[in-house]
Amino acid sequence: MVIMTMIMSIMVVPFGVLAALYLKEYAKPGLFVSLVRIAVNNLAGVPSIVFGVFGLSFFCYIVGAQIDEWFFSANLPNPTYGKGGILWASLTLALLTLPVVIVATEEALSAVPQSMREGSYGCGATRWQTIRRVVLPRAMPGIMTGMILAIARGAGEVAPLMLVGAVKLTQDLPVDLSQAPFLFPERSFMHLGFHIYDLGFQSQDSEAARPMVYATTLLLIAIVVGLNLGAIWIRARLRKRFEAAR
Repeated sequence: MVIMTMIMSIMVVPFGVLAALYLKEYAKPGLFVSLVRIAVNNLAGVPSIVFGVFGLSFFCYIVGAQIDEWFFSANLPNPTYGKGGILWASLTLALLTLPVVIVATEEALSAVPQSMREGSYGCGATRWQTIRRVVLPRAMPGIMTGMILAIARGAGEVAPLMLVGAVKLTQDLPVDLSQAPFLFPERSFMHLGFHIYDLGFQSQDSEAARPMVYATTLLLIAIVVGLNLGAIWIRARLRKRFEAAR
């Protein structure tokens, strides 16, 4: 679960920041930008299971099947990437949390005073130099806030993962330190949230499984809190660095 959340963050944050930069700094206000913002806001309200269905149909059955035909045709009809795996689960969660990152980044960019941009232009800096050296450093705490919100939502999602890779039990984990390349993105994975659902609602003796459900729930909460605290610590460090350099 931790690996999946980290992969999701690596994928969603750069794309979300670039999209917000384009909408805020480069795109001219008009119908197209308004439609894109409406689409982003609508995506934030789509039920998570819909993203799971999309991830299963697009990533597994289309992209994964094409990868199997190109590189793993010897293994067919047994799919390698044409089934659920931690890579497709991370991409599905990245789509799920993308609106959160875009909205938070746009708000952070809007908080940077326009006078700082104009001062940078007055000193001869280009638009990209202004964004890279003036706007982004001051918006970084807000961008990190968007990443924290994305981690908080993505780490607790279960419904879409049941379609794109989460299984009840697997012997081959996505991370295997005894075998290179150590990370196997095509493998299925176990998830604490799915484990809670299976023990609490699918077990024949739910009363006997209750202590395990409580322990798993506590562990899941601890992991989510730990991931958020780590992101908050990074945000605080960036904020201190900016204040010291100002």
